[in-house]
Amino acid sequence: MSKEIKKGEWYNIKDIAESKYIPWATSWNTLIKLVKKDIAKYHVLNPVVIKAGKNNTRYSIKGENIIKFVNLVETNKIKL
Repeated sequence: MSKEIKKGEWYNIKDIAESKYIPWATSWNTLIKLVKKDIAKYHVLNPVVIKAGKNNTRYSIKGENIIKFVNLVETNKIKL
């Protein structure tokens, strides 16, 4: 991770992609696929929908959930 994630702050997909908080997913499309997979199966990121649209849904994710997700993936408790 290039910067420190603050637990109490909210981050959108753009912030996560540009700051490389999730190292293996640095493009917007990959992050959105990860969020959708998490919503369907794991429920770790707990994203909040900021704007809903057919092809243009915007999410906001709390910093502590990003940290938890990265730790679970790195310890192989979540398979991507």
